[in-house]
Amino acid sequence: MEKLGKEMIGYCGGLPLAITILGGLLAAKQIEEWEDVLRRVKSYLYEQPDLRLTKVMGLSYDDLPCHLKPCFLYLAHFPEDFEIPRKELTRMWMGEGFISQIQRRGGREDTMEDVGERYLQELVQRCMVQVGKNGSLGKIRTCRIHDLMREFCVLKAQRENFLQITNIPSMEESNARIGKIRRLAINLESSDNYLEGIKFNKYPYLRSLLYFVPHDNNLYLKESHFKKIRLLRVLNLENCHYYCGNLPDDVGYLIHLRFLSLKNTKIEIVPSSMGNLKCLETLDLRSQEYGMKVPNVFKNMKQLRHLYLPIYYQVSEKLELSNLHYLQTLVNVIPESIHIPSSFIFNRLRSLRTTTFLNEWEWDSDVVQVVSSCPDIYKLNLHRLIKKLPKAHQFSPNLAKLTLWRTGLEEDPMATLEKLSNLKILRLLFNSFLGKNMVCSQRGFPLLQSLVLSELRYLEEWKVYEGAAPNLLHLEIRECWCLMTIPDGLSSITTLQKLEIHDMPKSFKDRLDKGGPDFYKVQHVPSLVFQQCDRE
Repeated sequence: MEKLGKEMIGYCGGLPLAITILGGLLAAKQIEEWEDVLRRVKSYLYEQPDLRLTKVMGLSYDDLPCHLKPCFLYLAHFPEDFEIPRKELTRMWMGEGFISQIQRRGGREDTMEDVGERYLQELVQRCMVQVGKNGSLGKIRTCRIHDLMREFCVLKAQRENFLQITNIPSMEESNARIGKIRRLAINLESSDNYLEGIKFNKYPYLRSLLYFVPHDNNLYLKESHFKKIRLLRVLNLENCHYYCGNLPDDVGYLIHLRFLSLKNTKIEIVPSSMGNLKCLETLDLRSQEYGMKVPNVFKNMKQLRHLYLPIYYQVSEKLELSNLHYLQTLVNVIPESIHIPSSFIFNRLRSLRTTTFLNEWEWDSDVVQVVSSCPDIYKLNLHRLIKKLPKAHQFSPNLAKLTLWRTGLEEDPMATLEKLSNLKILRLLFNSFLGKNMVCSQRGFPLLQSLVLSELRYLEEWKVYEGAAPNLLHLEIRECWCLMTIPDGLSSITTLQKLEIHDMPKSFKDRLDKGGPDFYKVQHVPSLVFQQCDRE
């Protein structure tokens, strides 16, 4: 085995990327298959030894299973050095039909999202894709592709007529094979204030249309005549702006659309014609703009799995969501703005983020009803005044990540939250708790790995009993200005790897410094970070 490995490294000519890619290919093989790989390497490099890297990349691509080849070629859409969000990528794959649900042993059905994550992981393991950032729960958050691998990917995709990458001027000049194009990536970096719409009648078979626009831009698209591309399944308009803030009504002609991102488009009104998009699986309306008008267009979107609403939005009637039986992600929902029958259950919901208008400080039972209707949720963000948490049994037993912000809790939340047996990430942020005392009791938080206490301005005393949070790895304390000291019980949490103290009084920091009266509580922590702790 060692001899074979050295021989293959020799054929790579000492090129690090070639060695890495070949290593990824071998990792997917049994030892007895290595000789076959070596034979193929020799064959690929026999005629053109100067093209070692290209040939190794070609070998790696040819070795991909059929279901992974289109997933890899789809990466050619994204610009060089682009951090590709994992969720968006896998949902685009879903929209294109590259992923289908499968049955696993024991009869449990994987979701398409689960399958998509495995596809991406396999591309990473084969060293064809690199991990950019990991999320707090250990999943890939972003990925990227090496510049040279991207060049290969783009060339391969264009040769196979898989997609075209262009900008507006070059589109007007190019006529080659236009009618055959199935996927189009448009890079807009023009300084023009207004850009004419694309002549979409040239692209009748288009399935994916992805715009890539700088986040801060003054580009405005004119009406685009979507009805010319009725076979479209994936449409990404992120950061695009439309004149007068109106998305063209003819978006309603895109009845085959599965993925639609209008993130940061500054659209003021969602057209009612969007209700025709009955095949949508992902709809992203997130925007920082105030007061987007959202009509009740979701009731017929029975295939919708991921719905991202704007942070601030207006409704003329409550949004009907009870037909969305496949919904897994619901972000920025204002409970008062949606209609949920009392008996309705979001059986598949995994991620929920509630919010409220910042000047609306009223509380009712809607939040408890929404939380209780999500038995499988694993990520929950509550960004609104609720004053009192639901009971522990009303939370999903699968809940792994919880963020509270401006919830205005009057009672110690730890008494409830420490009973959530699968909770791994807890973030108590600005005014989530208004009390003075907080207690983590023995055997509480059995799986908690990360705890953030930020801007709890009234917190004075925090107690941690021995045996609490036995798996805690990361603790962050930020702007809790009345907190006098950290708990004694922290010294018994031997798993703690990193303690971050941000924007706390100097006296708080001095107590934790070496030689300070509280240093014994943290001397076992490998990484102790202080930032902006100079307040008197």
